[in-house]
Amino acid sequence: MYDVRSYWSNFIQRRKQCFLRLVDNKLMQLISWLVIFLSCGSFINLPVVINNEVISVFALFIIVGQANVKNRLIPLENRTFDFLGKISYGIYVIHPLVIFFAEKFIVKFSNVEVINYLTVYLIIVASTITLAYVSYNYFEKYFLNLKHKFEVVRSSNSKTISA
Repeated sequence: MYDVRSYWSNFIQRRKQCFLRLVDNKLMQLISWLVIFLSCGSFINLPVVINNEVISVFALFIIVGQANVKNRLIPLENRTFDFLGKISYGIYVIHPLVIFFAEKFIVKFSNVEVINYLTVYLIIVASTITLAYVSYNYFEKYFLNLKHKFEVVRSSNSKTISA
């Protein structure tokens, strides 16, 4: 008798192994990082219809590749990324506001277009990180510490005593 459930389970296992072999190697990690960086700098232009999907697939390859410690091309566990992770909510919230105000107030610095782009990007990134850091230290930390007052931690003996 033919077991359909067993067939699909084996099929999915084979596909999973094939996917992991494809993604979990340094060459694919290098290609993925290159595609992400080149698309951020507008050095490669993908059709608008599939742009987000292609970037998402390569971002997925990077994320899955980070799970295996042996094949990491770029180690993301360091003090810089830990710091950015800590203030990431502030970056997420503040970044669109910084871009909005930068568009209103920043003027051309030079006749060379590349210098204008670099200057604007540096100002926006530096301002976003600075404001997110200030927001974390003087606003978010207060609420993160406040939540500990409302935590209920029961010991293992509390069930036997109250019962």
